[in-house]
Amino acid sequence: MPSQFNTSRNIFFWVLLVASLGLFYTYHIPLRDKSLPFMLAWQKAHPVETEPFELALADWLEGFTGTERYYQMCFMLFPFVSRPRFLYLLIGFVSCDVVKNIIKLGYHMPRPLWLWSDLQCYAAEKTFANPSGHTARASFITVFLLLDFFFASDYARETNPKTNKRSFRKDKLAACILLVAGLCYLFGLAYLVFVTGNHTMDQLLLGLQFGLWLSFYLHFCWRDLIYDHISFITNVPTLKTEKAFSNMLIGSLIWGTAVLMIFSEMFYLLNFWNPEQSWI
Repeated sequence: MPSQFNTSRNIFFWVLLVASLGLFYTYHIPLRDKSLPFMLAWQKAHPVETEPFELALADWLEGFTGTERYYQMCFMLFPFVSRPRFLYLLIGFVSCDVVKNIIKLGYHMPRPLWLWSDLQCYAAEKTFANPSGHTARASFITVFLLLDFFFASDYARETNPKTNKRSFRKDKLAACILLVAGLCYLFGLAYLVFVTGNHTMDQLLLGLQFGLWLSFYLHFCWRDLIYDHISFITNVPTLKTEKAFSNMLIGSLIWGTAVLMIFSEMFYLLNFWNPEQSWI
């Protein structure tokens, strides 16, 4: 029997997301205000004129960890992974960027440099800051890959044992290497974007929360469905017109809704929202 959509599990995860977005307001002001002394202390010890190595590393990471790099990595994996896994990873990366941008436009909160003129201008980002896209992507990709490669469901192991042969129990070393590398990447990136004035601690924390939420949500609610669907449409000799149209309609509704939300938020911000003059 193919994997089934679990309504109650999806509702649970979406309620969890809404709760975490609301919880942000309980720690937003305290963590934001505590960020400034740490930033000023680091920047006083590392003035931009001295070209500290952290700044060079941050510039390199910015180029290396841009959104397009994640897609390049995904396409580089294509010859080495199954087609369902490749498309699942691709869907995950796209989902992370799209949902993160929807949340970021919804909060439309400033970057530290917009708020505090005392900070040195290490970076001149012009987009909204909350949640941090850096910690969102880094936490997401770490846990997303770990869950996909080492924590497949019993159903996935029974229906597709070749693709889901790895497990944490049998491959502890590989899983631990991935976890340690991911954590170093996550916290190193978070430290760099913090001290250079790109994000405050509350923005980094919300990005971390979102990345973790999305990785668990996709794994427990959508992984088996996506694997089954891709396996079916790529192995069936001829896909019926009705089924092809149904698949196309569902996909268009999902991504069309996301695009509509982004355009609606942008329309509101451009026509009805006035930024604080101190930000400009």
